[in-house]
Amino acid sequence: MSNLSTDKLADFITSLSFSELPEEVIKKAKYWMLDAIGCGLGGSQTELGKTAINSLSQTTSGNASVVGSDVSVDLGTGAFLNAMCINALDYDDCDPAGHLSSTLVGTLLALCSHQPETKGSDLLLSYIVGYEVNSRVGQATFPSEERFEEVWGLGTRSVIGDKAAAAKFRTPDKEQPLNAMGIAGASAPVPSAQKWGWDHRPLTWMKDAVALPAQLGIMSTTLAEAGFAGCRDILDGPTGFWRMAGSDRCDFDLMTRNLGTEFFILNNSVKMYACCWFIHPTLDAVQEIVKEHGLTHQDIDSIDVWSLTDLDRFFNFTEPKRMVDV
Repeated sequence: MSNLSTDKLADFITSLSFSELPEEVIKKAKYWMLDAIGCGLGGSQTELGKTAINSLSQTTSGNASVVGSDVSVDLGTGAFLNAMCINALDYDDCDPAGHLSSTLVGTLLALCSHQPETKGSDLLLSYIVGYEVNSRVGQATFPSEERFEEVWGLGTRSVIGDKAAAAKFRTPDKEQPLNAMGIAGASAPVPSAQKWGWDHRPLTWMKDAVALPAQLGIMSTTLAEAGFAGCRDILDGPTGFWRMAGSDRCDFDLMTRNLGTEFFILNNSVKMYACCWFIHPTLDAVQEIVKEHGLTHQDIDSIDVWSLTDLDRFFNFTEPKRMVDV
């Protein structure tokens, strides 16, 4: 097993420059960020978004803005609320590692409102760096199918990538990302996806766990800047972050291969429907059948679907209790 992953990623965070980015990567990053902001504007108007904004804005003050609202809060709370609003409708983009942009863009929007003089190129670079680290760590630590049935969580892994975006935004030296990764990794939320309320609805509003990692990214970077020490090899070895995140395997090569030349952000995708992407192929198929045969809802008694077992396990219910269930 490699013992260099943390160090290599810290080098990548500090060394990558905007001039090194391929034009296609920059173009995609702009697209994904705009998509996330649009999702945030919509999500902020939902019951979920309004409840979070109204409750947490009462307990804090600052100059960080929240997407779709006129409140001002501290940086960490701003990142938390932005990320939660972006993810609220389950319309945010999807990478094989999960919902990355909600956490990353949520954090960077808070940082930009705190530092309004930030250049657009610095914002894009921070987002791309955070995305690459997040996607690589997330995919490299994906558990086996057997382990997935027992333990899984999205936000757990997002703390590392979000810390990378926040650290790049603050233009640190290498020591700060090393310490910040250690702080973030040790503070990550537990992998809770198997307990989102699948058996006893309504589903939890914390579902994809995107908000807390956004807040932790700010916290870990701020502490590291002040000289707070963190574990400097948090990702490495047989007891590394992958174990803490509940996985039973880690692909160290995938985590660090071709950094700066192979960009995982190009494999991202936006959603056509406001729901989990497991459901999208079924919706496409139903839409085609309805269109081809001129059907209405009155013509349909039932729909039989052959698909992933998880589709049946997680989404085969017909009496949603709240918006998130829908």
